[in-house]
Amino acid sequence: MKYFYNEIIDLSVKNDDEYLKKVKMFERQRKEYWKEFKKYNNMLSEDVIKVNKNTHDAIFNIYPIYHEKGIDIAMEIELEWPKSLDMPKGILMHYGVKEFKVEIIGEVDGKTLWYKYGELLMEDDYWTHNIIFHPMPSEMFIKCKEISWIDQDTGT
Repeated sequence: MKYFYNEIIDLSVKNDDEYLKKVKMFERQRKEYWKEFKKYNNMLSEDVIKVNKNTHDAIFNIYPIYHEKGIDIAMEIELEWPKSLDMPKGILMHYGVKEFKVEIIGEVDGKTLWYKYGELLMEDDYWTHNIIFHPMPSEMFIKCKEISWIDQDTGT
């Protein structure tokens, strides 16, 4: 993670001063991330932008799709606040995956993962999608050529 690394998002501290310091650091990093992300808005659909802005505490599952040209990754997402987005459930598709890594720290309850913080950035003509999920500090990294959103109700 470039912006939301563990030292920033772990708010378990010993006193109020440490907590306030971490909150300020987090806010600074958050602003820097969104400033960089805005550079890519014209390269992504409105739905992908909405999902990227609203995935904190979303439930997600990962499904690799293998085919003769390589691998794609479907990330099924159920947003925590669907009514405000008018996007209750869908799949964030990662096409042309070049790299995929997952590191799970601790035990996962069942198959469901909780999306905590993510970064979607462009690097050397590839999208990089870094995700920290529960149990924290578990992390996932996907590097791919294209990202799109498929609404499960409409299929588009």
